[in-house]
Amino acid sequence: MKRPLVLTFFSFLCFCLLGFFVKGHETVLQRELADLSNWGLVIEEMSDTWLEVRDSLTGEEHRFPLQPILEPRELRYKGLPTLTIDLTTIDTSLFSWKYHYHSTIPVSGNRGFPLQSGDLDHNLQTEVYGLYADSSGYGTKICEINENNEWETTYTYTVRIGVVDNIADVDLNGLKEVYGSNGDTVYVFEQGSINGLPTVNKFRFRKYYFSAFGIPIKLADMNGDGRLELAYRGSEPDTFYTNIAKTYVAKYDTTINNFMPVWGEQLPPGCMDIYCTLNLSTGEFDDDGEKDIVTSAFDGNIYVIEYADNDSFSVVWSDSIAVAGRVASGDVDGNGSEEFFVGGNQVEMDGYVHMRILAYGSIGDNQYEPFFAFDIYPVGYFFVDLYQTVDIDNDGQKELLISFGGGNIIVKGTGEHQYELFYYAPVASSDGFSAGDVNGDNIPELFVGQYLGGEPIVRQTRVFSLDATLVGVDRPTLEVGSSGITLSQNYPNPFNPSTTFTFQVERPTWVKVDIFDLNGRIIATPFNENKPAGRYEVSWSGTDQTGRRVSTGVYFVRIQSPEISLIKKLLFIR
Repeated sequence: MKRPLVLTFFSFLCFCLLGFFVKGHETVLQRELADLSNWGLVIEEMSDTWLEVRDSLTGEEHRFPLQPILEPRELRYKGLPTLTIDLTTIDTSLFSWKYHYHSTIPVSGNRGFPLQSGDLDHNLQTEVYGLYADSSGYGTKICEINENNEWETTYTYTVRIGVVDNIADVDLNGLKEVYGSNGDTVYVFEQGSINGLPTVNKFRFRKYYFSAFGIPIKLADMNGDGRLELAYRGSEPDTFYTNIAKTYVAKYDTTINNFMPVWGEQLPPGCMDIYCTLNLSTGEFDDDGEKDIVTSAFDGNIYVIEYADNDSFSVVWSDSIAVAGRVASGDVDGNGSEEFFVGGNQVEMDGYVHMRILAYGSIGDNQYEPFFAFDIYPVGYFFVDLYQTVDIDNDGQKELLISFGGGNIIVKGTGEHQYELFYYAPVASSDGFSAGDVNGDNIPELFVGQYLGGEPIVRQTRVFSLDATLVGVDRPTLEVGSSGITLSQNYPNPFNPSTTFTFQVERPTWVKVDIFDLNGRIIATPFNENKPAGRYEVSWSGTDQTGRRVSTGVYFVRIQSPEISLIKKLLFIR
């Protein structure tokens, strides 16, 4: 039986003397190891290449490779347009106003798993499917919000199904299933009726790979037949003890009421354990009509897998970067094609742990290259990070959500292969970062999961709502009182050198028009007057209060009266 490692200053010095730490990064590693307790992880064993930890809640053990993180690798792609985010100097007040506390859910996702939500029982109340931990024990349960923004437990699973990471209808019978991952098994529970909760034990699927720490499964229609396939990391049953892991695609078979693997490959060839591909995401990246899977490994290998025919798949493209712990995909820059984001963490020569993310786009059939880079520091280096793409403001364009040890970030696309920071919130401990619509207005709320130590252990998720001034143009116009003001979308949009928007007032009122940027700073105020009823036009030439041209990016026009505030989104291109 392994003996837990006690992190004392003496043991730290011993490790230094043993040559465990990479020269120049002793302070970084000491800090990171001490922070593990915030995540409910207990150190079980260390070597010069591996760190093994145990989840104090579930008892599951997981291994992390240390060398790819502590021995910085040369960046392969240099000179790319880069968004650099230095978290030691960032002014959080620029972002804190963008989200407001909504409620707290007594469940959470898990490290690397976004929290799942929906209204499966069609009672107009959102449910959340998450992990709980309290004095009664731990497991998975369903919580539902009521009209007072309070969350109540509606069902507790008697089987430890782990974290729910998918909601779907794989067998197309009109009933939704939830997919819970626990160890090497996927547990599938289905609705008992169209208006019921998913509480019926449908089947379970073995992945034969225990160390699936932070590795969600993905369900997507990979072959265009209208049915969802399962993409996952697993291993062969007869090779379990040698742990030859593979990336798989499985198809639901109605005759056995379960998934049946139809393709699997060891990537990279000859890899072992955690050095094989781990995280994956699905999409249509090169616009050739065939679905793709992008997957990556800690050592920097990246692969794109594409459907061929007759349930066959093949690797069609590969690349290698410094460290590639996570992947996500979606059209964030708004150019009409999905890009994929690949990145990971490593200590660099400044003594900080940097998160380096590359945004890849298609340059032809099964051909990709990075067009943009993100450099975020300092972040934690244990792989609790997660990338997702979600339309958080209902403007028809997805944003990139990034979480890591100590913080959450949202990045917006501002043009083809252009991005900027929209939101940053430092958090002491994050146990999943995702989004879901909890009040039915089509504007996703942020879910910030937290693991709270102590006795008893507590897991919870804090919910935050987007400020109304930042909602996208697709949201229905809301009028307060009877001011009768309407605001049209500006034309042209995108624009250069100027754009015009029209507003209508039905009775005399004071009207103010402001232009502000993504950080909420007012750039210009082209209109601020009392006006009689009528129709008015206002033009903006892309200049600030001093007459200087603003940079290319997303801006907002806000029209205000004593009774109403309306917002439209602008895109200025120089």
